Amino acid sequence: MKNGRLTAGGRTLFDGLSFRAEAGEVYYVDTLPVEAHTPLVHALMGLRALDEGFVSIDGEVVTELSAPWMRRFMAYVPRRLRWPDEERFRGRTDEDIHGLLMENAAAGDSAIVFVEGLHGADDEDLCRRMAQHGRTVVVCREPASTKAVELNYEVREGEIFNQEMI
Repeated sequence: MKNGRLTAGGRTLFDGLSFRAEAGEVYYVDTLPVEAHTPLVHALMGLRALDEGFVSIDGEVVTELSAPWMRRFMAYVPRRLRWPDEERFRGRTDEDIHGLLMENAAAGDSAIVFVEGLHGADDEDLCRRMAQHGRTVVVCREPASTKAVELNYEVREGEIFNQEMI
């Protein structure tokens, strides 16, 4: 994403957001409020247009025309889903469902995986495992600069850098 700006209901969710995610890396976006995570992922997947800036994948700009084709190579693990009131879903927590979706994403072959929120060390391990297999993993999580430091990432206002790239 380059210089991304997105508003909703007259409120700016993010402005000037730029980052580059490479294959084989896990990128943590933890400089944005939680309510900006879903709109950000939707913009990255071409489901929602940015007000300013652009998203590109392998040098190709994600547009209304290119996005459906590009989404064939993506996986998305949302923070929460509304499940039908069916017996097989009764008694499962949001964390249970999130864990199942994470395992499905890890077992799949999508080149890019977008994850909203992590529910513990198992999710972190799955993200690392996907990256070890050459996949790009972009994780939106609650603002927590201490976690970014622990995972060897440096967060600068509006940008995320893997320290190996600096």
